[in-house]
Amino acid sequence: MLNAGVLLNSMDDILRRALGETIELETVIAGGLWNVHVDRNQLENALLNLAINARDAMDGDGRITLETNNASLDDAYATVHEEVTPGQYVMIAVSDTGTGMSDDVMARAFEPFFTTKPDGKGSGLGLSMVYGFVKQSGGHLKIYSEIGHGSTIKMYLPRVHAMEDVSRPAFEGAATGAPKPCSSWKTIRPCARRPSTCWSNWATTS
Repeated sequence: MLNAGVLLNSMDDILRRALGETIELETVIAGGLWNVHVDRNQLENALLNLAINARDAMDGDGRITLETNNASLDDAYATVHEEVTPGQYVMIAVSDTGTGMSDDVMARAFEPFFTTKPDGKGSGLGLSMVYGFVKQSGGHLKIYSEIGHGSTIKMYLPRVHAMEDVSRPAFEGAATGAPKPCSSWKTIRPCARRPSTCWSNWATTS
């Protein structure tokens, strides 16, 4: 069991080193965040992959926002997204201020070896690995993007009611820095408007 907010806090240094000095990094962690039951190393790798993809989408200059919140995916949302089981989830979003993705690119973003990067600049496996991790964890992955306005990739991981295991060394930052409080949870329903008007803009390219 782990708390995604604590994990994000513990990854701050490694994320800043990976992204470089020209990238502004913002982390917003909801108060009262629920726990999830996932492999912490795979979650760390997923977050690092998403952050690096976001950096590349901005051509090395811009802002990346990492956000966590509690979310309830209801029956109406599950009707639109057949792979979703209605219930309570922890949402982890990675957003960038990059160029955004077209509908065609979004439709193929999770395909293995698909990439929009120049030859030699990317394997096309980053997002497909994130997709596989989220699916094997019983979660849901969603892209929101608009050309010229950046993209957001949201991971929804199922909530568990067990307490976090803080005895493991992976959470060295657990005793420092309380998460930044914000609204504790929200219900997600399908929206008839454009994604950019319904969700926070956060983007990435594979």
